[in-house]
Amino acid sequence: MEDEKIPMEIETTIHGDEARVKVAKGKREFGTLAFNRETICWIPASTEESGNAKHQRTWLMPWEQFAVAMQSIDLGDIGRLDQSAYIPAIRASAPEADANFGSPMPDTRQELGLRRRFNTAEFALIRKGFLPDWDAKWGICFDAERIELRMCRSWTGTCIYLLNFREDSHGVEIGESWVNRDPEQYQETNVRHDSEVASWLIDVFLLGQNREFPSK
Repeated sequence: MEDEKIPMEIETTIHGDEARVKVAKGKREFGTLAFNRETICWIPASTEESGNAKHQRTWLMPWEQFAVAMQSIDLGDIGRLDQSAYIPAIRASAPEADANFGSPMPDTRQELGLRRRFNTAEFALIRKGFLPDWDAKWGICFDAERIELRMCRSWTGTCIYLLNFREDSHGVEIGESWVNRDPEQYQETNVRHDSEVASWLIDVFLLGQNREFPSK
């Protein structure tokens, strides 16, 4: 009964193009609604009952499919929406990386041959990039003007992989992909392995999937 007397608290913050609305009641935090012009997601709060945010998962989807989901009695239908993504909550709440992180790709490069497609929600996560922390070997940034993704060494800022994207009505695909072949910056020469590593970086660092590092 006492809890019913406590009013709901709404706190709104703006992070670049993204708005976040945190919902709480007294000391209990329910979660945060994060949205921009293209996508919306609910980020549940980390509590003792629900466990650490690293293990929680949430939905990210375009507004059009959010409207469809809200009309459904069975929220399990969200799992069948082709433009949504089911991701770790900690990835959904991650801030955008600095688009100027790292150095440009040198002219000494090789075509990577990586070809993949991503839906709207997945591309929203890719555009976030990845802010390097103390134990990460990679920093990933997205240049919105050039529609390109740079994957750089976190300590030196050396660009190892460069991906360019092409957008269409169904999402995006990797149009061009390159790997650094300057021997003073990067000594690997196995292009197939490099392609697998670049794909692994997307899945693990950007899409929040759990995958083992590719072996040679």
